[in-house]
Amino acid sequence: MNAINNDTENPAPPSVSIIIPMHNCEAFVDDLLNSLLRQTFGDFEVICIDDGSSDGTLEKVHAFCEADSRFIALTQERGGAGAALNTGLDVARGTYVMFFDADDVYSETLLEEMVAAAEKHQVDEVFCFFTQDDYKMQKRIEHFGFKPDVFPENTPVKTSSIQDLYASISWWACNALYLRERIERYHLRFSATQVANDVFFIRAYASVTTSILGIHKHLLTYRKFINEKCTTSTRPIRSQDSVTARIELYEWLRSNQIYDRYKESYLEDLVRSIRYDAGLSFNPAYVDAITQALCSQGLFDEMDDCSFSYYSFLDGYLGYNQIAIALEDQEKTTFTCPYGTF
Repeated sequence: MNAINNDTENPAPPSVSIIIPMHNCEAFVDDLLNSLLRQTFGDFEVICIDDGSSDGTLEKVHAFCEADSRFIALTQERGGAGAALNTGLDVARGTYVMFFDADDVYSETLLEEMVAAAEKHQVDEVFCFFTQDDYKMQKRIEHFGFKPDVFPENTPVKTSSIQDLYASISWWACNALYLRERIERYHLRFSATQVANDVFFIRAYASVTTSILGIHKHLLTYRKFINEKCTTSTRPIRSQDSVTARIELYEWLRSNQIYDRYKESYLEDLVRSIRYDAGLSFNPAYVDAITQALCSQGLFDEMDDCSFSYYSFLDGYLGYNQIAIALEDQEKTTFTCPYGTF
């Protein structure tokens, strides 16, 4: 890892560390970093991790580092967004941490409002609404980013009072403010996978919070599919990474002796993920691999205790699979699990 910064001294730690993974994002760097210069809250550091770019991304970032000591550039061989985010966390010094995507757009008051809410209410995590611009579908969606009925406007909510924590919190890392001390206390890091690298981190962090607050304002715009070459936009064919991350979470919850506290929410979240991914993959090999992984962890029987049982998932999957066969004129492939052969 190489670092670029024009400040040779060690200034006081900033309030916020902003960590941004970048890969071939040259076209977006100026807009992104200039938006940070326009923030109404200025006590921050920006850690840009160039993840093996082959364009002029690093040169663009370097120019900002030369002009402003708050900007830091790190370089690494291509490892994906998760690895880049972890590189940033390893050097972050702020009281709070935010994770930005290189091709998104941020409100000028984002940092000010997020930090003010965290400090006023002394909460462990703050969410905000965001807007999604989908460049494939050519439409804009006003996302809540979390369940607003669970997190009323500017009202701290005790984590212990949330019935289904993992379905209620933000499923994105880019619209949340985190306490770095809490991250380091539990040594939380992102998964080194191409898909779902933030699944473990988001849920593990929420599991060790005391209270969370939601800001009912759209303070950033998530630009989906705007840059197919960018780290933050590239999505490979569906794999089992999403479920693998949740199995990682299962092991972590158990090792920290808090699994029983979140068991019901965890199982609901796990089965939702399996149903969604399998429905998109049309791949019996996926179901077989996931079934074996769940059996090895002893999770198969536990899932029958939640409202979305694994058996209901199989029913849904078989329906999707029959559609795929009809569309693609393929022969049906069987797979075996504890419920039998399908």
